[in-house]
Amino acid sequence: MKKLFLILSLFLVFTAINQIEARDHYVAITASNDPSANALLILNSEGKLLKTLPTQGAGGVSGNAGGITTYDNLIAVVNFNSSSVSIFKYRHCRFVLTQVIPTLSNPVSVVFGYDHLYVLGTTLVESHPMDSDGHVSRTPDGVATLLVGDGSAAQVQVLDGQLLITEKSSMVEVAVLSHGILTGTIAPIALPFPPNFEPFGTAVRNKLGYISIANLNGVAVVKDDEFKSASFSLTQHSPCWLAITGHWLFSSNSPSHSVTRYKLEGKFAVLDKEIVAQTQGTPIDIASGGNIIVLIDHGTGISNVNQYQVTKHGDFALINTTAIAAPSANGAAVFYLID
Repeated sequence: MKKLFLILSLFLVFTAINQIEARDHYVAITASNDPSANALLILNSEGKLLKTLPTQGAGGVSGNAGGITTYDNLIAVVNFNSSSVSIFKYRHCRFVLTQVIPTLSNPVSVVFGYDHLYVLGTTLVESHPMDSDGHVSRTPDGVATLLVGDGSAAQVQVLDGQLLITEKSSMVEVAVLSHGILTGTIAPIALPFPPNFEPFGTAVRNKLGYISIANLNGVAVVKDDEFKSASFSLTQHSPCWLAITGHWLFSSNSPSHSVTRYKLEGKFAVLDKEIVAQTQGTPIDIASGGNIIVLIDHGTGISNVNQYQVTKHGDFALINTTAIAAPSANGAAVFYLID
């Protein structure tokens, strides 16, 4: 009888755990970015820190976006100080570290596309092929040297058969791909701004690329390697990082501790609302997944993981804010739990 009771109790506990897991259809992700021992941090939709998973690498990156990226059941996170990228796979309701990929320069931003993982480093960008099981090659099949390469590299995105790259030292460039492989050809995009303009974040939608120009308080739009338009905020300063949900583009504004909304209309990003959210600390990354936004901000000795739901009118409804004991947390992602 006792044995039956024990089995029944274990079954009820297991069922309860599964119910808790099933209740969350997504998780919010960031990384501790500890300069000596990086870790992936996973929070549920209620803001509870569920997992702290060592990356087997060292953090230390700053002034970047896209330090975490996802694809299907994969998560990639940069380890800046150890020149590597860690690959996690979600399977059987667990996140498992499957690979640590060495990189040719200190990585700042990563993105999946065309059956490849693309890694933007401080001096180079590289392409690593990926097989159908999600196994990423340790050896790149293509490499290109950045046009500036002074350590100001900020973010990489896949845009219409090429890579869109920002270096904060006044450079926006595209790297040519052939069947997903970097060819080594890289060229600047001419933008009609003063010589000292500071491009930070990137976002893409269809064949359009969006670039935040931090010191001009604006967002530029490019297509086919050409400038198309720009829009500028009147009150919010230094838009650094970008996220898109539907036909809305959001910029996180570091010194203003705010998020600004732009409406995407053809080749334009039209300023729509100066402030849709205020943050407690300095926002350092923002990411979208469906109608969910994850925004990381830095406070004093902590980082805050903010989760928002975007309404049909483009407003932010705060779901929760979680303070985590990782003062330099970096990277943001929304990961949907499909097993």
